[in-house]
Amino acid sequence: MKIIRFFFCCIAGLLSFSLTGQNIDTQKIDQYIDVIERNNRGIGSIGIYKNDKAVYKRNFGQSKVFEKTTADGEYQYHIGSITKLFTAVMIFQLVDEGKLQLSDRLIRYFPDVDIMNFFQLSIRDVLEHSSGLDDFTCRNDDPYWLGTKTDDETIMQEIESQGIPHYGTGKKKTFFYSSTGYYFLAKLVEQKRKMSYNEAVKKYIINKIKLNNTYSYDENPNDNLKSYQLFDHWQPIDEFDFSNVIGVGDMVSTTDDLAKFIYTLFRTNKLIFPESLSKMMPTVHKEKFGRGLMYYLDHKKAFYGHTGGTFGTFSAVYYNDSDKLAIVYAINGAGFSYYQMFESILSIIYHRKYQLPEFKTVVPQKEDLDKYVGTYYSSEFDVHVDFTQKNNRLFLKPAGCYPITVLDAYDNRTFKSAEGSVTYEFHPDKNEVTVHQVKGSFIMVKQTESESEKLE
Repeated sequence: MKIIRFFFCCIAGLLSFSLTGQNIDTQKIDQYIDVIERNNRGIGSIGIYKNDKAVYKRNFGQSKVFEKTTADGEYQYHIGSITKLFTAVMIFQLVDEGKLQLSDRLIRYFPDVDIMNFFQLSIRDVLEHSSGLDDFTCRNDDPYWLGTKTDDETIMQEIESQGIPHYGTGKKKTFFYSSTGYYFLAKLVEQKRKMSYNEAVKKYIINKIKLNNTYSYDENPNDNLKSYQLFDHWQPIDEFDFSNVIGVGDMVSTTDDLAKFIYTLFRTNKLIFPESLSKMMPTVHKEKFGRGLMYYLDHKKAFYGHTGGTFGTFSAVYYNDSDKLAIVYAINGAGFSYYQMFESILSIIYHRKYQLPEFKTVVPQKEDLDKYVGTYYSSEFDVHVDFTQKNNRLFLKPAGCYPITVLDAYDNRTFKSAEGSVTYEFHPDKNEVTVHQVKGSFIMVKQTESESEKLE
């Protein structure tokens, strides 16, 4: 599953000190979450763990959509691409057992795959997203094509038709985040273990370290938390049929279980050898992604883990080994920036300045929204987006395989993605929208009908 936004290298300053569970100001974290909950802007859970013990756990927003609520840390969420971390661990278990080598070519295990240059791809390549394979979860710019159950033959046909469009030249490898590579890895686990992915992940991870609230979708397909999007009230949204992304983005877990998983991975030898863990980890500043692990850099402190995103649930698990600190969140209703929440919580933990979230939105007029509807194009970046409106809300559909996003109005011509940091400022008199990002701004021009057709 495509992760639209990563936490790779957000570098801030130079603060370091010994952290204990006692000096984490949980009251400030509560105040931050209170603002989100009081404004009905989010549904989810967050947990902070020191030495495998919870020092802070909080559910929020569940009472808006559930008749009954459960204890902190025990809600079971779709964790999206964090599934890939489970798959990578099982691949390294096979390496530790001498049943695989990272240099093994995929063609050895999938001889019938009809893709040009497929014979060159190794297990290492797909683990670190440098294979050049495309992403089967998107077909013809349609991210919703796997919304209904699809058989393996159809998925493989799509994989073969996509080929390897991101293959590097010469010795230079191109990073492209690819769910297709992990689709092959999940199938490889099944092949080597001679059992289904569900059976393998239960035997080699879940039961082994007693993750009591974690399972593959096939284990329990009818009992999963829905994802929600905020309009006038929270509404459930359609998701993947997760049977299509087994081993890629299907798993369900809790914040408690994910913290236990990442702690066990880093602090014990119960899952893989230390040498294999070292190979999984990316080299800070030099690599965007490791062999199953990504990183987030906070004031020279490297947090290793993985993020996950479905159409409406967003999750992350990160661990810093020097402080023995794990931070986990799962959000299945995002009317706020969970990236800013993560950064703010780190600032609270390490006693830095931070800002509470603000939600000063307005209800725009339909006649204003009608002026903004259309296709806008940036010649500077050769990218186009579509704006539509429904029920007095403005929606954004980026080009490519990205889902539709609802925008919040901050005045009659300024809009912002609730979970993002991009602002759209419309100038209908000029047929333009100015896109403000953290690192700068650029202008997109509204296209005529004939110009829009050429962009398709």
